[in-house]
Amino acid sequence: MAGKKTQDTEALVADIEKLSLGTTDKRKKYGPKPTKAKDAGQAAAGTGSDNQQTPGERYLPPHQRKHSTAKAKTPGTFSPKAPAFTPVNGPAFAAAQKASYSEPHKSSHQPYKSSKTGSFNPILFNPAFFTSDDVSKPEAAPMTPRKNATDSPQQGLASQEKSSAQTSSRSPKRPHLNLIPRPIPTFNYVKTANEQSKTLDKPRPLLIILDLNGTLLFRKSRGASFVGRPKVQEFLQYLLAKHKVMVWSSATPTNVELMCEKLFAPHQKDKLVSIWGRDKLHLTPAQYNQKVQVYKQLRWAWRDHIVSSSAPPSTGEWDQENTVLIDDSEEKAASEPYNLLKIDEYEGTAEQDELDVLGQVVEYLEKLSRQSNVSAYMREHPFQFDKEAPAFNWLPTLVDTL
Repeated sequence: MAGKKTQDTEALVADIEKLSLGTTDKRKKYGPKPTKAKDAGQAAAGTGSDNQQTPGERYLPPHQRKHSTAKAKTPGTFSPKAPAFTPVNGPAFAAAQKASYSEPHKSSHQPYKSSKTGSFNPILFNPAFFTSDDVSKPEAAPMTPRKNATDSPQQGLASQEKSSAQTSSRSPKRPHLNLIPRPIPTFNYVKTANEQSKTLDKPRPLLIILDLNGTLLFRKSRGASFVGRPKVQEFLQYLLAKHKVMVWSSATPTNVELMCEKLFAPHQKDKLVSIWGRDKLHLTPAQYNQKVQVYKQLRWAWRDHIVSSSAPPSTGEWDQENTVLIDDSEEKAASEPYNLLKIDEYEGTAEQDELDVLGQVVEYLEKLSRQSNVSAYMREHPFQFDKEAPAFNWLPTLVDTL
């Protein structure tokens, strides 16, 4: 009886071992039967039956799995050189994506977040997208620190006035609008200017066209308040005694008239050939009221009846051979550039008040009065102020004008 019981026990143990061995072999061969819930949870949590695999590797074929394991890539960093995304296991991908929507992936490293699809889960994507190297980010530009707030409104106002004063002193003047086509010299003008000028036996009168603001005076504000350039009265006395003089300013006729009343004595003003203002610059109504770049085309003065009638009989008519435009702007003489006697703009500074620019202008005009072709001479010998030149003696010139 005891022997039969022992045989039955041994047979039962053998059957259990055989069953156990068969189950183990089957699991090794086919693996555990997955369930949807378990598969989704493993996919979302990044775990599986094979804990040695890289997250996301268990969905790849063996040849890709070995390639991915050989490079030892760490998920979580985007690689722009990776191939396009291709889901391997469709059902597992859908289940894991659904799980990731309901429970976002909790990871310390989240390179990207989307407000529409929840947290980014690198397990759902091809591991080839991710490398172990960090993506280089451009350095941010240094921030400009803000100035400390002022303690009181008075300090704020004072600092504001100081900064505005510094800005206004350093900022350049507002440029003129280039709304008018820039004129160019005509063919005949260039041809005459390239001829040879001859020296005359005796001087002859010239047509001198004077600019006001910046040339002979500096206007402190709009209107008739101005400061005259040094020796301007002596200069006007010389011009009116030796030459024919007209005024041509880009200011409005009202302001030009006010400046001329204070700049010229009554008997000097009567000797002027003409007084031209902004209305003689051939501007449209819109250009007239804007700060546009203007041009003083001398042929407009040569064709004017009043100006042309002032030419002496010995001269014949006014043209480029006997006309001089004295101005501080080179651009205004674009159509007749070789008739411009350009001087530096006068701004009433202490340094400019120590320079006798007009004295050297008188010496230059004396040379021009003995030239047969003013434009040709000025093309070869333009006026240049010399700070090192000796002071001009005005006494002989003024005595000669009496």
